[in-house]
Amino acid sequence: MKLWWLGLLLGAALAVGMDNDANKDVIALVNFGARVSGSQNLERAANYLVTEYKKIGADAKIETFSFERFRDLGSSVLANGRRLDADTLYSSGFSDVEAQAVRIPNFGSRADYKGLDLKTRVALVKRGGITFLEKARAALEAGAIGLVIVNSVPGRLSANLLGELSIPVLAISGTDGTPLLQQAEQGGLRLRLVSDVRRTEIIGRNVVAKFSSDPPKWIIGGHFDSVPGSPGANDNASGTAVILEMARRLPIETLKNVWFVSFDAEEDGLIGSQAFVNALPTKTLDGIKAMLNFDMVGVNNDLAVGGSSALIDLVRGINPKIGRFNDFSGSDHASFLSEGVPAVFFWRGFEPNYHLPTDTKVDPALLEETVQIGLETVKRLGQR
Repeated sequence: MKLWWLGLLLGAALAVGMDNDANKDVIALVNFGARVSGSQNLERAANYLVTEYKKIGADAKIETFSFERFRDLGSSVLANGRRLDADTLYSSGFSDVEAQAVRIPNFGSRADYKGLDLKTRVALVKRGGITFLEKARAALEAGAIGLVIVNSVPGRLSANLLGELSIPVLAISGTDGTPLLQQAEQGGLRLRLVSDVRRTEIIGRNVVAKFSSDPPKWIIGGHFDSVPGSPGANDNASGTAVILEMARRLPIETLKNVWFVSFDAEEDGLIGSQAFVNALPTKTLDGIKAMLNFDMVGVNNDLAVGGSSALIDLVRGINPKIGRFNDFSGSDHASFLSEGVPAVFFWRGFEPNYHLPTDTKVDPALLEETVQIGLETVKRLGQR
């Protein structure tokens, strides 16, 4: 083991023993309650982050943006007459359709529909592998009149298609959906998709902290909003606290090259990060060499990275035990990748409290480990 890495581990152990500042930030954010975009809790959390960044000399501000929230009032999927709770994906079509269900193999790419008759039928597919929009477009092109996505974890799924579509696209929990996948394979499953949604205008709040007036070389960010009902300790007070702690520890010469951004409305479909990217002048955007995104890094032992291959290799060069995962563009780095900015996503995977009221605690040691890896990543970026 290299001496520098041993030093990082020793530093992590000491910091955990002192209940590090990152864990204190997580506790503070959790105490605000569910940080839903547009809520008072979210606004309080934004003000807290501004105050903390100003303490370390940053020019920290709240940048507002507006968007329409796709509020689900109680959508459902009826499986052979049995009602299941569902969530209509934002930007999908609204309608009440009923038809025979067809199980789509794999993850529902265009190739997976080969040889299947979807005309006047409903497609049923697992989450993962490709984006929601790719799944929906493949179903529409195959002739389906609706699509049901089964979540990859037991809980429900609220998401944005990130593109307008004419057919209804609904998501159901892994608990409800897994038996349906098996039933659809055997035939005889009839599904009714009932969308019940309303659009409302929301004011979002990104927190942007700068230590120089110069354009950034690197963006370090993560979202700080959470889903309704969840205080979001791991998702994503953990990532928010990690980037704040990195700002506390980086040397000033490095800080001059970094903007730290806490994104709002990630849970509404990466809206805050997309608004941030859209507002950047082209010259500034073109000058960004890398974006580091931290999301769900306080639970589960194994850290993994996704995103741009060169950045993945750089991070895994720090510690080969860091895993690599297929990036489904489900977090804020995707807004940068879509504009050609190299990005890397730090993530520890799903866990039992994901999007639930029980997401209240994280492991301080894992926060510290992530901070150390993040700091070394920035160091190596500066050496390239």
